[in-house]
Amino acid sequence: MVFEHIDRDDDNTSSEVVRRFVWILYDQLNTQVLPEKSEHRRPNLIKDPFTEELSQVAKSPPLGLYASKDSNSTLFEQGNYHLPELEPAPNEDILFADDRAAGLEIGEKLIIKESWPFENRRDIEWGAFLTCTGKFGLPEVIFKITGRHPLSSPSIKTRRIPTQIAMKEMGVRLDKAESPRALMSALLHCVVGHSILLDQGWLHRDISIGNVLLLANPVTRTPPSGLHKSLDHQSQCKGILIDGDSMISVTALRESGGQRSCTLPFLSARLLLAWNEQKDVFDQYYDDLQSFAWVLFVTSIEIARKEGRDTDKDRAWMRSLTSSNLREVETAKYSIPTQLAMLDNAISNGTRKPLDTSLPEPFVRILNEWFQLTNYCVPSGGDERTLQSDSSSTEFYKKFIAIALDKMDSVPDTWS
Repeated sequence: MVFEHIDRDDDNTSSEVVRRFVWILYDQLNTQVLPEKSEHRRPNLIKDPFTEELSQVAKSPPLGLYASKDSNSTLFEQGNYHLPELEPAPNEDILFADDRAAGLEIGEKLIIKESWPFENRRDIEWGAFLTCTGKFGLPEVIFKITGRHPLSSPSIKTRRIPTQIAMKEMGVRLDKAESPRALMSALLHCVVGHSILLDQGWLHRDISIGNVLLLANPVTRTPPSGLHKSLDHQSQCKGILIDGDSMISVTALRESGGQRSCTLPFLSARLLLAWNEQKDVFDQYYDDLQSFAWVLFVTSIEIARKEGRDTDKDRAWMRSLTSSNLREVETAKYSIPTQLAMLDNAISNGTRKPLDTSLPEPFVRILNEWFQLTNYCVPSGGDERTLQSDSSSTEFYKKFIAIALDKMDSVPDTWS
């Protein structure tokens, strides 16, 4: 499938380009992938969007890529997908990042992230990623399309709005990492992206194994500076942080809140404790950083499980982290770091793996220090407000990153 660039000077070129591109996609996928009698086939499919029938396309740009697999991001040229039409929102047009409308190239692949955010949050993800587009550890966003809610008189109090955001980079799950070193590199590059978001006034709040991705092909980025000497000349970015559905602006005045959408195995111990005690709490950047630690922990054990190397201890840890009992998950959030501290101490004393885990020894040491830092060494003021980027947060990120990078030479190049 190719993208045909339209070279015109009128103001509607940008929207028309994408609409033509998407409808070519719809035509080809609907013809090549779906069965002839599929219930999803549109009866009056436009066969040639480069004719006078284009006016129909321009009035109804399709929104919503639906996949047969469990995913909310879709590669345009891959998979069993169909594109149903949704009526565009009034006075809404396709929004482009800077000059990307003119910069789309023939054959360029785009990743579409689809979501149904609440109406009052429909611009949060786009606004956040747009301020940091193409930065180290973050995706390059291309365009955004907003649709109309399908119900004219919705029965729910707060409506959700269909939204698509196109991105350039294709990421894969971290458990596809070929080595502990590759896993750690991708994760740390996402930590850098997280720090850049905070510098621009955004807190992610949903760090999980599905949102911290390994880049299938590293991309060239401006090296981050001021976080660690080994990053000052690092131009090859190997991981990206995606999915800003839960993002908040740290500069906006807000009340402390209770539970929200998240992935419990990766939630910080502090937040989960507050939730279990039904206390209001402010999300903080160091909660997200602890979530990165849980991502490393869970991903390493998941890789071991797939390779048949996971141990009884690994399986017990994962059962407790994924329990439906929140108290059991809370207990695991404190007991696992305690056991890792014991294991780290044993390793330091020359005793190997007394707790019988598949975790690489460098990961045990890194995780222990990360949990110590994010549980017991956090800055003050987090009980009164969501903390913004400042010298304290910068130093915290530096410590977090240094804990891993200073041990990088000992991280193995193969899983064992």
